[in-house]
Amino acid sequence: MRATLPAVLLLLTACDSMPKAAQPSINVSPYFAAYRLGGKIGMQDRLPSATPNNSQQSLRSMGLDRYEDDYGIRTDFGDGTSGVRAEWYRLSMHPTDSGVLSDDFGALPAGSTVQTGATMDEFRISYLHEVWAGHGGPTNSLFEVRIAAGGVLAHRSLDLDVQETSGGLRQDLSLDDRGVLYPAARFHASRQSFAIDLDYSISPNLQFGGDYGGIFQDIEARISYTVPFQDISLFAGYRFSTLPLDGGSGGLDVDGNLRIDGVQLGVTVSF
Repeated sequence: MRATLPAVLLLLTACDSMPKAAQPSINVSPYFAAYRLGGKIGMQDRLPSATPNNSQQSLRSMGLDRYEDDYGIRTDFGDGTSGVRAEWYRLSMHPTDSGVLSDDFGALPAGSTVQTGATMDEFRISYLHEVWAGHGGPTNSLFEVRIAAGGVLAHRSLDLDVQETSGGLRQDLSLDDRGVLYPAARFHASRQSFAIDLDYSISPNLQFGGDYGGIFQDIEARISYTVPFQDISLFAGYRFSTLPLDGGSGGLDVDGNLRIDGVQLGVTVSF
């Protein structure tokens, strides 16, 4: 990494000493997402022993192990790299597979054959400001690179419904946060009609309460193509996000480390 950094900096010649703001616009991006909810979760049981720390078990063992079709929408006020971004995403996973609990889970005893459904609404608002811009290539016009930094404020409301396949017992969980703050950075590189964007944000336990706690990380990469002479872009991307749990539901302790990962396809319309 240290050896390649000077070469990259030399390649990015004619770098502006002060970033110049691009023409601001409003960019609306509805998208289709094929995401999967995974990771591990543990819940205190309702049995007389009331074991406070049951072992965490994977969502795969609880019947969640598929990518499902979801959707979201993102709106940018700015130039797409710096400015304000607001985004809403809905995750909805219906029971398709069954699994066997390896430990007690709320009202469900170990050994139960269960199916699990999940729904989650996620809201994110961010502000990033361009901190560096430059051009590269033989004539300083082959490609453009911009870097922005700022913060993201996110809120999530997650519901899990775990039910015995026989229909006898079930355990419902509602997990919410009161806001999670992420320092964030964005890397943008473009050449003619093509562009690559990489967003990374991390929250070292910067939440305002709720059922989540720990280190949150979110990585999103997108490649886009702008239709010539049109204010329309097509994009494809990948996202990976971690959701550490440290709270409770229905008076029972819940802990775990969940994650969301998957691909997205969408269109951006600029105004």
